[in-house]
Order: sequence, then C-alpha cells, then structure tokens
Amino acid sequence: MFDSLPAFIEILLIPVLLMAIVSGLAMYKSAQFHWLSRLFINWQILRTVHFLTVPISLLFVLLHIIMGIRAGGLRLTRSMFQP
Repeated sequence: MFDSLPAFIEILLIPVLLMAIVSGLAMYKSAQFHWLSRLFINWQILRTVHFLTVPISLLFVLLHIIMGIRAGGLRLTRSMFQP
C-alpha cells in the first residue's frame, strides 16, 4: 500500500523544483529576465531560494537512488535505465 507521506513529499517537490528552475534562470540570465529577478524582491532572496531548493532536489534524487539500490540491488537499478 502506498503511504500518504511519500505522496505528500512528491507533491511538495513540484513547487521546489519549479522554484529551483525559475530562480536559477533568473540568476543566470538576469539581464534578459529582469522581470523574473524582480519577483524575488532582491538578489539575496533570489540566491537564498536557489541555494535552498537545489540541495533539496538533489537530496530527493539521491535518496531515491539509494532506496532503489537497497530494494533490488544494482540489477534492478540498471534495468530502470536500459531500453
């Protein structure tokens, strides 16, 4: 049975990923997307949002890789990426 906590965490990850992408785009192309940078009020808030959301996303991916390896070993994990 699928627990509600993993589903809740996966749903919460969607806005985190969107914020990571949007804040990264605003930092990378600040001249072209000046209106996007202004949504974060100032540069420090933009950097803080980006540097909080990116590690959360990476941690999520890393934990899923570890859980996949623990559940079925490397054979199962490799089968996920082979056509």
